[in-house]
Amino acid sequence: MTAVAVGMVMAAMILLKRLSDIDPATHSPLKDIAAHRPWVPPLDEPEEVLAGVYVVELHGSLFFGNAGPLQRKLDGIENEADAVVLHMRHVRYLDQSGVYMLADLVEGLHKNHTGVFIAEMQPEPTDIMERLGTAPGVVAPEHIFDKVEDAIISATQHVRASSVPARAMAANEPAARAT
Repeated sequence: MTAVAVGMVMAAMILLKRLSDIDPATHSPLKDIAAHRPWVPPLDEPEEVLAGVYVVELHGSLFFGNAGPLQRKLDGIENEADAVVLHMRHVRYLDQSGVYMLADLVEGLHKNHTGVFIAEMQPEPTDIMERLGTAPGVVAPEHIFDKVEDAIISATQHVRASSVPARAMAANEPAARAT
């Protein structure tokens, strides 16, 4: 009986280790993946807009075992992206630590004025994120989409809208210095 119990505990630990070793996400600028992903809609946007939108594809389960590696993997994305699409189609399970990690990520992105868009959440992760006040809550309801295509279009519109004032200020800056 003791040997069976020890074996089950060891099997559970090995399973947790393997699950935490799985790469929980991939992320790339939209300009790099647009031609390779069938779900990316055709976009007629300038290169700088496509370069400002990052798509983060989350895989598997987000739980205490892989929340830390995911955080380290996405560390610094707020300095590179003007908008981030969290594509959650393949996330079937999310625990409290996974939700808090996502909330921390979203809050960090918001501090840098980076737009955050969530797409294709499954029912169970949606339920726990709603109960913990993350989505909606930390993520605005109008930034949560059933289809990733709609999230990408909204993210590109966000980048285009937020970059117009910056471009206008940059264009006027040399004139202001000359006077």
